[in-house]
Amino acid sequence: MHIKKTHIVGLDFGTHGIGISHAKFPEGDKELEIFAKTNWNGKEYDKTLSFVLLNKNKKLVKLGYEAKIFISDNDEDDDIFQYSDFKILLFDKERRGKPIPSDNNKNETASLHQIISEVLKSLMETAINELDCKYQNQVPLENIQWVITIPAIWDNYAKQVMRECAIMAGLIHEHDQTYEPEAAALECIYGNKGMYNFKEGDKILVVDIGGGTADFVVLQIDNKELKQIVAPFGSNWGGKYESLVGKDIVDKYKVTPNFIEFIDRFEDIKKSIDSESNSKAIFLDPKLVFDMDENTFKTKISIFNTNRSSNVSYNNNTRKLTIPKTVWINFFTPLFNSITDCIKDEVSKDSINNKLDFVFLIGGFNHNQLLRSHIEKELSYTNAKIISYVRPVLAVCIGSVRFGYNPKVITTRCQPITLGIATSVKYDSDVHKLSDIVEFDGKLYYQKSFTKFVEYQDSTNIDEEWTNEFPPLTEKVENSLISVYGGKRKNIKSTVENGVEHIGDLVVGIDMSVPYSERKTMVSMKLGLTEITVTAKCKTTGKTVKSVFKFKA
Repeated sequence: MHIKKTHIVGLDFGTHGIGISHAKFPEGDKELEIFAKTNWNGKEYDKTLSFVLLNKNKKLVKLGYEAKIFISDNDEDDDIFQYSDFKILLFDKERRGKPIPSDNNKNETASLHQIISEVLKSLMETAINELDCKYQNQVPLENIQWVITIPAIWDNYAKQVMRECAIMAGLIHEHDQTYEPEAAALECIYGNKGMYNFKEGDKILVVDIGGGTADFVVLQIDNKELKQIVAPFGSNWGGKYESLVGKDIVDKYKVTPNFIEFIDRFEDIKKSIDSESNSKAIFLDPKLVFDMDENTFKTKISIFNTNRSSNVSYNNNTRKLTIPKTVWINFFTPLFNSITDCIKDEVSKDSINNKLDFVFLIGGFNHNQLLRSHIEKELSYTNAKIISYVRPVLAVCIGSVRFGYNPKVITTRCQPITLGIATSVKYDSDVHKLSDIVEFDGKLYYQKSFTKFVEYQDSTNIDEEWTNEFPPLTEKVENSLISVYGGKRKNIKSTVENGVEHIGDLVVGIDMSVPYSERKTMVSMKLGLTEITVTAKCKTTGKTVKSVFKFKA
């Protein structure tokens, strides 16, 4: 628990929506009371939109619903640039390190660091205003324990970007990152005492499906605390609209205010589809949304119906586009199957053995009754009690504050990859390739050997440290650069094996004040937290030296 802090703020940064929650550290035996911001731009919304407008200097103009209204009134302003779906790019190894083109001007770009840091800066200001209004006094920035939510399936580079963006935004004081499904689990378990009758040893699956990601975690109750029993899993699935209307259509028209309205309506329908629905209608003017006359639009619908054996219709008089339930089901079915196939594969592992006690469905897409029914059917063999959480959109946001209050309540995590470093070992002609050999002091060494920190699916305590010493390579070098490798597999012996990649470098300083022979640096890492932490000190003097991970995009 962060004793010196007086308040906690959770920033839930989702693919489609962004939320804020907060609490005051309780005194004595009082319960933690959490408040979520549910009024955005004067209207009742659980979250605002992950939609941002920047100016030419890459500074924020408007965020969320305010940005949506602003662009509707200023859509011809050539100095305003809009960005959407940017968080999902942190999954894309090909694009995430490159400039991101603006939605409305492909010649104007911004980096993910610039976009996300501006969003976080705006959220900080909004959160501080919320605290000031709630508690009638100004809360010093350094007294706030900030928590930012991240997908549990993000790799180390994506987490690194989020931390760097938070620092750029001004979160130089202590802040944590919490996995989204873990945060939701804390709310489901500890926010509803006595409701579900949890007991020691219960296995709990959290299914977090939002606008762009499907994120799963399995936790077990262990002495009133929680431990992961498999590594987090999932993918960048979610109820996205591209596969229904076509990616080419989205790329062409998503810059227009009317198309943004159309997508908002899609999001509402996506959540409301149920077994009783025969069809769902979207009101639209094809000229405003797609820049098409009605005859061209109807021709497109006819082609769509022919290709998919469907009967989508459009009424010119009412301007109502009617999409039958069968079309929605065909759209959702491959996605639903991917989700449950992924879950069943993990649940079959020895640590779970196809037995669960609770399954909590959270995230905006879990409003969809067809999805809930599909999960209930496909996971019935686990004998779990499957629960649609009462406020699925806010579970992560509220739970992030619970994490900030007690980040050690989750005591162990399972490793998402095998992690280690490249090391040199004595050359063995029967095992090693001559092309990977180096000579040092007249001896031959194989330089592609893999020395493991942790192995894929290893259960690691959050306070557990991996420690090793590293000598400098030469007398003049002031920093050691240690190549780090990883892969989602076990029993790695070499850095050149299939499925093993160079994921970054560990840079550690060297205390140059001691003789060369005594310049060994002791490096300690904690690998059970949401982020890898590293510290280093000179073995001889005990002096702390620079230590940092630099993960590759």
